[in-house]
Amino acid sequence: MLSTCGLAQIKGGAIFVRGGYVYAPGAGKELTALQNQIEGFTDNFSLLGVEGVYRKNKLLTGLEASFGAQKERTKDIHSLKPYTGAAHIRVGYVVCEGKEYWLYPSTGMGVSTHNLSVREKTLNKTSKIDNIIQYAPSVDLGLNGDFLTTKESADQKSAGGFMLGFRIGYRFSLGDASWKNEEGDKIETSSTYRNNAYYLSLIAGFGMFKNKK
Repeated sequence: MLSTCGLAQIKGGAIFVRGGYVYAPGAGKELTALQNQIEGFTDNFSLLGVEGVYRKNKLLTGLEASFGAQKERTKDIHSLKPYTGAAHIRVGYVVCEGKEYWLYPSTGMGVSTHNLSVREKTLNKTSKIDNIIQYAPSVDLGLNGDFLTTKESADQKSAGGFMLGFRIGYRFSLGDASWKNEEGDKIETSSTYRNNAYYLSLIAGFGMFKNKK
């Protein structure tokens, strides 16, 4: 990290890709009850995402979007694959930093969603017959760490290059949400569900930061 002694001012940004794990309590039970055909759904999703971060002194702002999925389940001619996703605008504040790293809590506002893709296979041809979706406003609470893998420049005025890091957090929906089909019609037999989830992800990307004293 760049020196933050005295009146140092740090400005810069980074772009990351994310990969990890999402645990959504109750999701497996909800997905099974929703279609009442196929069992075996779990509360666990793999995670992929992208993120952009801008830092000015100790304040960080950013935008992130993530997408999760779990194994497709099949029965007879039907196959169902569940997805989960979220997008948030996030704000954080650095509470601990060293020469090549900084740690910060963050909070975000945005939307989260669950989706169930329903497909039918007939005569060796697979076609989508429905896309059941649920979404709601959500809040994201996170603990984050960003690490520079390269040293600062010889004049100590900039640092950048390849970066690594982690994201740990919890997101929760602001109220229950109903399941709807592609036409926007409510699934009358479904319950309302809060799309709450814990997540853990590793990040990798590139950033550049300048130090002005």
